[in-house]
Amino acid sequence: AALPPAYSRLVRIGEQTGTLSTALESLSSAARNLQDLRRSLGRALWYPLIVVAYAYLLIVLFFSQGWQRYRDLSRDLHSVPSPRIALIDHLAETVSTWAWIPPAGLVLALLVTAIFRSPDILSFAGGFWIPGTRPLRRQWRSIQFTRLLAALIRLDLPLPQALASAAELTGDPPLRREAEHMAASLKAGSPLDLSPRRTSIPGLVKWWLAQSAPAAPLAAGLDQVADGLQNAALLRAERLRLYFPILATLLIGGGAVLLYALLMMTVINDLWEGLLKL
Repeated sequence: AALPPAYSRLVRIGEQTGTLSTALESLSSAARNLQDLRRSLGRALWYPLIVVAYAYLLIVLFFSQGWQRYRDLSRDLHSVPSPRIALIDHLAETVSTWAWIPPAGLVLALLVTAIFRSPDILSFAGGFWIPGTRPLRRQWRSIQFTRLLAALIRLDLPLPQALASAAELTGDPPLRREAEHMAASLKAGSPLDLSPRRTSIPGLVKWWLAQSAPAAPLAAGLDQVADGLQNAALLRAERLRLYFPILATLLIGGGAVLLYALLMMTVINDLWEGLLKL
């Protein structure tokens, strides 16, 4: 009961079709690569998040302690405060109302992530969603599906049955629905849909299935497709490892520092404008 439901289906169908070792190996490879990627990207997030936390603490201290002292200093410099200063006045007066909301939201998000874990074997359970990881998960599902389909074809399973079984082993509902539709088309003798629209099953896999090739060449071709998809997925993961820390630091950490700098520049500019009017 502690295991994801898709794992039980994988073991059951793998035993029935004689592909249990192939299914487990493919699943293990995909899960290991995705988990390693999540961990490396999670480590890359620590630095910008620390910068954000430090900047947020400085902002709260400024509103709760520093702003009132500045207002006492600048009270005689302006007869009517500017709209920006009026907004800062309002934030300073209500700091006790809103300052706790971002930390509480972060704690709540951590609790929800821990409690409502996804039952998906290839999910990023235990960590926040990170941009760029969802397409990689879909890619690894396609790789897993293609390898399992090749293994089932080598066992001389009818192609419609091999399609349905390989899709069910991945545990991906959209891929399973598409595979069932393809299986129904093959049974009815209808041509497969090879349109270039985005689908769960790779276009090269569909192309091979539409060739009506014998089992051995078809399985070998699908294995080559799976190798190409895997190389592309690994290359994409390496690019994400390279660029994500840089972008996260610039956007998250740099954004927090810029916000604090703009706040301080607003205060300094207001002070200089008041001094010039004396």
